[in-house]
Amino acid sequence: MVHGASEFTRDIDLLVLVDADNLARLRAAAPRPRLHRMSSNADPSERRSSDATSESRARASSNAAEMRIGYRMMGVAFQVTSEVAAGVFIGWFIDWMRGGGTMGMIIGGSIGVAVAMFTLIRQGLRVTKELDEIDRRKRSGS
Repeated sequence: MVHGASEFTRDIDLLVLVDADNLARLRAAAPRPRLHRMSSNADPSERRSSDATSESRARASSNAAEMRIGYRMMGVAFQVTSEVAAGVFIGWFIDWMRGGGTMGMIIGGSIGVAVAMFTLIRQGLRVTKELDEIDRRKRSGS
């Protein structure tokens, strides 16, 4: 038997009502979390967990710094690619203005590669210095 549109809608509404009732019952039966405040006279095990929490925060902070450096290096890769492409494009444009040849593209591409290598080395040295600083902080913190 094929259901009509009104019967189908009624069935869906019935399912929604059943799910809403079950959800209300589940919420009523769920245990409530107990929150407590750590006092200054807490036992040593609670203090240790607090120290572990601060250690995990420091570790997360250094991981975030390393992630920022990774994203910066992806930006450097894009910049290097753009510099080479710009050199080739400028060389092509010069060749087009002169009426032909490939010498402008070769020279422009070479200049683009030279500028890209300079950028890559400069940014790589900066990142290495920052990674060394993060590593030094990790060693002194632990």
